Amino acid sequence: MISLSNCNIDDQLVKMLAKAMKRSKIESIGLTENNIGDKGAQALAEAFPFMPQLKALHLDGNNNIGDAGNQALYQGARLCAEKGQF
Repeated sequence: MISLSNCNIDDQLVKMLAKAMKRSKIESIGLTENNIGDKGAQALAEAFPFMPQLKALHLDGNNNIGDAGNQALYQGARLCAEKGQF
């Protein structure tokens, strides 16, 4: 588990984090109470296929994630589930 809660992480930082997490063995990521919005959520969703061990992603309190970000997270998780990844 990696916890980066309450670290003022915004879309730019989460994009860099998502890129760095590709091919990682991290199973759980805590990103609660940050400043992540739609673009950050989309970057995380795009990284899902490269993170086969990921079992939990905590995004509570990121009130800037709107419909577009939620849709991207849903689609990313759905595609991975179809492949048996999640």
